[in-house]
Amino acid sequence: MKIVAAQHPLFRKSESPVAPESLNEALRASGLPEDASHVRFSRKGSLLFWSDDFPSFLREDLPLDAMEIFWGEVESWMVPLDRGVLEKFREMLSKESRGGVLFRVRRRPPYPEGRCGLFFRNVEDGFHYVLVGPEKGDIDVEAILNTPFFSREDVFDPPCKEWLTFLDDALLAKVAVQTLQEGIPDAFLPAVDVRPVRVPPGEVFPECSPEEVPVTSGGAGLARWWGTVVEHADTEKEVRVHATIRCGRVLPVLTVSADVHSLGTIGMSGFRKVLARISSRTLEAARDFSWSLRYRYVDGWKEPEGYAKEWASVVLGHLVGESGLVTLLPLRATRKDLPMVHRKTRPDEPYFWSDSQERLWIALRGTDLEKARSIVSPSVASRMSLRVEPPVSLQGFARMAGVDIPSGME
Repeated sequence: MKIVAAQHPLFRKSESPVAPESLNEALRASGLPEDASHVRFSRKGSLLFWSDDFPSFLREDLPLDAMEIFWGEVESWMVPLDRGVLEKFREMLSKESRGGVLFRVRRRPPYPEGRCGLFFRNVEDGFHYVLVGPEKGDIDVEAILNTPFFSREDVFDPPCKEWLTFLDDALLAKVAVQTLQEGIPDAFLPAVDVRPVRVPPGEVFPECSPEEVPVTSGGAGLARWWGTVVEHADTEKEVRVHATIRCGRVLPVLTVSADVHSLGTIGMSGFRKVLARISSRTLEAARDFSWSLRYRYVDGWKEPEGYAKEWASVVLGHLVGESGLVTLLPLRATRKDLPMVHRKTRPDEPYFWSDSQERLWIALRGTDLEKARSIVSPSVASRMSLRVEPPVSLQGFARMAGVDIPSGME
């Protein structure tokens, strides 16, 4: 049995990613019957992955938003008198964390008629379904629900989460690298050093898996590409400028280092446009579809409004996790000011805006209140013709914006 992931819309013609063997080992240790097959959907109904022994007619040619179609196929397989069981099952999904039902199915090659068990477990971002059968004999619902797969979260969930997160990391790195290659002439590409932050350089999506090669940390300390920080070689003939590409201004995806003298005809202006295009495309790719929750925060981003306040705890949690310190800089801003704010804030500065307060908060990673007050505030004031207010801590932002910040982040 293999676990196969749904393909991202951008790469539908590519081979579907296959899970590492460690995931199959986790399933074998989960106590389920040998003929149990699997399929998982996100809470929004997107198909995430399936086992290759899951009945093909239940998942063949399913679009990403597939769960309703899946239910229709299950219903058509059932003996008509048992179709009421499906409604019972769907009610359980909204009320219970796990459950299962039995129903009879008609013969559908290569499967004989018999009795099936359909089970579910609520997972971090959706529903994991397990199909047992068809069987001629009885299926013990309680025995299956008492297996480690359903009764424990430490058997299958950790390696599954790691794999799904790796797929997102690899997908965004692939999008970023392809966009870079499209924007820079082949003759000048050797002058550009590209390092995925979470995926080993040189790995090919989707064949790689998180267990094959240790993931490098990338160039986490590289300077921002719009800044003035450069490296001078001993000869002083080579000047390099660094970029960290972030998805939705939050999590790093790719670091890029380029010899500015070797960028040829595109120049620094063209290089910046390429980097901006990479940022935009990684954001769009994460919005289109993601296997894990890592980049799901982009659902809260709108241009030019910034992040919805409802996503503040998630976005700020990522920033705190990366830099350990986050300060927010409030500005007075009306809706008509937002295009300017979006244009003049930096690619690693997520922000939140309140229409009712006509106030905007820029999140500053790795910046304490004193640095924000003495260095960042004057810089922002020079970039924008808006009233900059005194910087605030996470707690101050929570009080001003009326949002909840988990205590562990304060």
